Amino acid sequence: MRILHHQGFPDQWCDWIWSLLQTGKSAVLLNGVLGRWIPCRTGLRQGDSLLPYLFIIVADVLARLLQLPSKLAHLHHPLANHLPCAVL
Repeated sequence: MRILHHQGFPDQWCDWIWSLLQTGKSAVLLNGVLGRWIPCRTGLRQGDSLLPYLFIIVADVLARLLQLPSKLAHLHHPLANHLPCAVL
């Protein structure tokens, strides 16, 4: 949540994301019969449509964190020293 605030997302949007992360429920469908609801208290569920967007935000932060040590020569590309570290 701190990353979202730091990236400039409005408080209301951050509250929506927090609510989605805290209030999710899942159920198992077996032979057309829906089972009991299982609360998912933390994290996103597999296949959640929000997941790729949050991944991009976190990957951007990771790339920025890796740029500084790379510029200071504390961190090197594993194959070629003259290349910056990449985030794949």
